Amino acid sequence: MLHSSHALRGQGGACSHEAAAASWRAALLADGARRFPRRPYCSDDPKRYGQRVRDLEYALTKPHIQVNLPTAQMALVFDIDRRGGAHAWEDADLPHPTWAAINPENGHAHIAWGLKVPVRMKCADASMKALRYAAAIEGRMSERLGADPSYRGVTTKNPLHPQWIVDHPGRLLLYELDDLAEWLPELPTYRPPRRTQEQAGLGRNVDLFDTLRKWACRAIRDYWSSGPRGWDAWLEQCESRAGTINAGFLSSLHWPEVRHIAKSVARWTWKHITAEGFSAWQAVQGKKAGIASGKARRAASEDKRASARLMALAGRSSREIGAELGVDQSTVVRWLKG
Repeated sequence: MLHSSHALRGQGGACSHEAAAASWRAALLADGARRFPRRPYCSDDPKRYGQRVRDLEYALTKPHIQVNLPTAQMALVFDIDRRGGAHAWEDADLPHPTWAAINPENGHAHIAWGLKVPVRMKCADASMKALRYAAAIEGRMSERLGADPSYRGVTTKNPLHPQWIVDHPGRLLLYELDDLAEWLPELPTYRPPRRTQEQAGLGRNVDLFDTLRKWACRAIRDYWSSGPRGWDAWLEQCESRAGTINAGFLSSLHWPEVRHIAKSVARWTWKHITAEGFSAWQAVQGKKAGIASGKARRAASEDKRASARLMALAGRSSREIGAELGVDQSTVVRWLKG
């Protein structure tokens, strides 16, 4: 039901509509005050005037505002660049969004699903598992919605600003990732195409993290002998590498997000990938390789023993068997006696 774009008939209906809208706005404002960035980006028009960082109270007066933190995803937001975009979620058979902010001039919209539990963008394995899960959900929802894949999501149409027509359910709906996944039965077998990951959304964060960590686990060895001051150089190198990876995306991430991922990877590798730990790992790998090599040698030897027995039964001499199998005649004699 559209609470801002469709007027309700009758005085009672109008009063009910206004009360529901006021209640929803108050709930969103309270939730935003608790979870939105303290100093978000905001703008009257990002394309014409760019974006500025301001206090939340001031930013809420602007038509465009940042709702997601560089360190946490508070909502999945999609840009629908076509008339009737506010209804894209119905056509895609998705649950009612937390809000859809519609441009009254062209019908284009930003649609957002608020998350009960923010997706943290940290280096810990548990956080990355949630981030990968969220990225898969976001990628599939974007495809179903026909959303703009180049939308960076730094700022969105402010659903509390009067410039936009707002579609909302009349109460503040927030979703668990599992709630959204239930509407995507194909998700277990879905893998976002690499092109989609590079263009938009959380997939870029995952791709940046994976690529950077793979590089960092090897590159950090050059900084082990640098002492305490090596951390500053290592962090700078990680940020530089992250910036290079980010520049290769079709639609690059905002720098605070890139810097946060770089810092997370730098901290994790500096703490866990140490010279002592690497030596211990090499020793374990060497032991595993030695055991595997021993097993392989014993298996090969047993194959030759079996071949020697068969060749002896066929009337071949120990000298002939040794020459064919590449072993001494005395070894063949020992095998046959055994």
